[in-house]
Amino acid sequence: MSKPIVLIAEELSPATVDALGPDFEIRRCDGADRADLLASIADVDALLVRSATHVDAEAIAAASSLKVIARAGVGLDNVDVRAATQSGVMVVNAPTSNIVSAAELAIGLLLAAARNIPQANTSLKAGEWKRSKFAGVELYEKTAGIVGLGRIGVLVAQRLSAFGMKIVAYDPYVPAVRAAQMGVRLVSLDELLSSSDVISVHLPKTPETLGLLSDEALALVKPGAILVNAARGGILDEDALLAALKDGRVAAAGLDVYATEPCTDSPLFDLDNVVVTPHLGASTAEAQEKAGVAVARSVRLALAGELVPDAVNVKGGPIAEDVRPGIPLAEKLGRIFTALAGGVACQLDVEVRGEIARDDVKILELAALKGVFTDVVSQTVSYVNAPVIASDRDVEVRLVTDEESPDYRNLITVRGTLTDGRVHSVSGTLVGPKHQEKLVEVDGYDIEVQPTEHMVFLRYTDRPGIVGTVGNILGEASINIAGMQVSREAVGGHALGGGGGPAPGGHPPRLRCPRRRAGSHPQRHRGRLRPGRRPGGPPPGLTSRPSAGGRCQLGCPAMSSLSLAVIPGDGIGPEVVEQALAVLDAAVAGTGTTVQTTLYDLGARRWHATGETLPDSVLDELAGHDAILLGAVGDPSVPSGVLERGLLLRLRFAFDHYVNLRPSRLYPGVRSVLADPGEVDFVVVREGTEGPYVGNGGALRAGTPNEIATEVSVNTAFGVERVVRDAFRRAASRPRRRLTLVHKHNVLVHAGHLWRRTVETVGRQYPDVTVDYLHVDAATIVLVTDPARLDVVVTDNLFGDIVTDLAAAVTGGIGLAASGNVNPDGAFPSMFEPVHGSAPDIAGRGVADPTAAVLSVALLLDHVGMPGPAAAVEAAVAADLAERGSEPRTTSQIGSAISARLATTREPA
Repeated sequence: MSKPIVLIAEELSPATVDALGPDFEIRRCDGADRADLLASIADVDALLVRSATHVDAEAIAAASSLKVIARAGVGLDNVDVRAATQSGVMVVNAPTSNIVSAAELAIGLLLAAARNIPQANTSLKAGEWKRSKFAGVELYEKTAGIVGLGRIGVLVAQRLSAFGMKIVAYDPYVPAVRAAQMGVRLVSLDELLSSSDVISVHLPKTPETLGLLSDEALALVKPGAILVNAARGGILDEDALLAALKDGRVAAAGLDVYATEPCTDSPLFDLDNVVVTPHLGASTAEAQEKAGVAVARSVRLALAGELVPDAVNVKGGPIAEDVRPGIPLAEKLGRIFTALAGGVACQLDVEVRGEIARDDVKILELAALKGVFTDVVSQTVSYVNAPVIASDRDVEVRLVTDEESPDYRNLITVRGTLTDGRVHSVSGTLVGPKHQEKLVEVDGYDIEVQPTEHMVFLRYTDRPGIVGTVGNILGEASINIAGMQVSREAVGGHALGGGGGPAPGGHPPRLRCPRRRAGSHPQRHRGRLRPGRRPGGPPPGLTSRPSAGGRCQLGCPAMSSLSLAVIPGDGIGPEVVEQALAVLDAAVAGTGTTVQTTLYDLGARRWHATGETLPDSVLDELAGHDAILLGAVGDPSVPSGVLERGLLLRLRFAFDHYVNLRPSRLYPGVRSVLADPGEVDFVVVREGTEGPYVGNGGALRAGTPNEIATEVSVNTAFGVERVVRDAFRRAASRPRRRLTLVHKHNVLVHAGHLWRRTVETVGRQYPDVTVDYLHVDAATIVLVTDPARLDVVVTDNLFGDIVTDLAAAVTGGIGLAASGNVNPDGAFPSMFEPVHGSAPDIAGRGVADPTAAVLSVALLLDHVGMPGPAAAVEAAVAADLAERGSEPRTTSQIGSAISARLATTREPA
């Protein structure tokens, strides 16, 4: 089979070809030579260009096999996007490739203008020594106004903040909360102009922004202001700027872009207080390499028929993180629909219900269309040409959204009407923290099976023996059934059986409640079938505590089930856990979720009674739960390290809790030890299974004056990468999208450089996430001088121990600190606990604050895929903290107050 052909029409970095890999035939031409381009483009699958190659309708028409045009840069002035879309050709660019370079150039222009650097350079080279002539101004404690708080505007704001500047911004499309999280105050354009000492423009050029900074606007500027435009020419009226500079309203300006380019003659160039460059925003080696590598990756995805995040002519806006996991599910639903229908529908509805309907879900419609036509047409179906194929076949396509979903948190349905009037439908959802795909409805029948590459659906009349006969037929043909379910309208009525195989992991088939949607069952059956106790009952000392929840006659849970292992532990642990469980019950009430809690008597009392910390049988039992809630472990009557190593560390390593998650948020009403901490809301992602805590090391000549003690810190590429990748995923889902690596690579050279290389490598896959680095000693300074700067911190175990405890002190104390020991892969249950210890000195007095344990419940709920109740718990805690007075309250009073608030703050699951 011949390789796809990629034509490179302009000079691109060698890294571009490396990123394409060996799976393509690489050709080259001179894109600026029209004849050469048209002759070379005829049979290529992909075209890579920069700015000199004009890809218009004629060129696209000449490329009969063309599937993707990749512009290694941001602008698309040289590509006819409309003609490409009509031809089903995807157009991609590299929108984030130059953002750092552009931001740095804006800073450079500002510094050059503020300190008269170009003028002083020219003067000195001319043999003059005139220091007083070129006196400038400082940026420290001045106000910087950012016009446009997009990707580049945010980077500029962050860099100017490091100069000690106060940052204000004008951007009508950025929420004030998000700006505040970045340490930026949103203001009107008029206020920004009148209050800023420095004004930097970072807006796209649109009909609305053209001429935005006119003579009228510049009349408002603060006298002596410096103005920088490294965004797009035409936003700043150059005639108005000239007048403002001449009459002194604007002290200086730095320009990289112009209304007409190339621009080699302008009256602005005659002024000494104007610093100019010839549109150099993206002109760095790094930006060019990033652009080439980014579009090379996009080409690989496009030619494989996959989703390309940087495609500019795929309908829909940016893809929300909550929507992205549904894309492959929607495509599978489309393929299953076509197989069920046996033809192409004349009308097709893609229905999206639930929480994700609040976001732009156009991509789910495209994914479903891609699946619908994948097995229908001979050509490769993509997100670009799927709507074109539908239009060519006169298929009316509608996207139906509804934020209400009575049965599932989110539900995607593909429903179509054929020309003969038949209607078919198939629905699916995602469950659990790993977003496991489930088919939950086929042609009106409730089922629950995992979609696989090979599936079978059978319609029949319900009577005994049918399922067994089908199983025998498939078995004789050596076809394995990984999972199967039957559903019927009524006894003896129409029925449907469906299944697939083989499924990943070899899970045995499960028989579900065979009730049809028609109304014979009060609740849809979802979630795992999990009994409260295993055969033989729990090990000694364990008790089972089920929440309220009915069961149908077959024993299926009437609601989805959360199996929770609870270890109250020692000291105040049982007291705070009791309140945390009450809050948990209040949080899930009305969500359709049953919480099955099993209490485990592990800790000092068990050790004194049996000499055991964590028996193998109990460890096996714990492994079967969805999550673990721990109160506290530790007692002065137990030798130091026994419970820590035998219980806590054993759980951590047995269940591969490689991420220790520590949110740090300063809630309203909570006093910090800092006088003015700002809005503090960050999370520390701390490696949990490596570093010095693995226990490697030893002592030579112990007890002698010549004793030598060593501690070995173990850092593996695998272990570092997975925790760094988890941190980037979390950073990408947060509004500020900022990740800070904390380490000490100038001393711990080998481990430090492994961490830095890994962050750099993984970071290339997250171009929207801003990355910076702090030595651990510098990080402690930031924590007490500017903690609001932090968003997501990733670090190793030892430094994480230091950073997280200091962070807790800054945000109200260890009593408000929650944590999660997490296995992000979902292979084992994760454990959530308050950071405070067992505090035996106050145990039993009823005065322990359960807030940290309650916040641990919020972390737990979010981890198991219930962000609504998790947010409700945190909101209730925040409200309680904001209104706490100086009067002391008991443990139960605090817990009861938080539970009561959930009645008004609870969100749907």
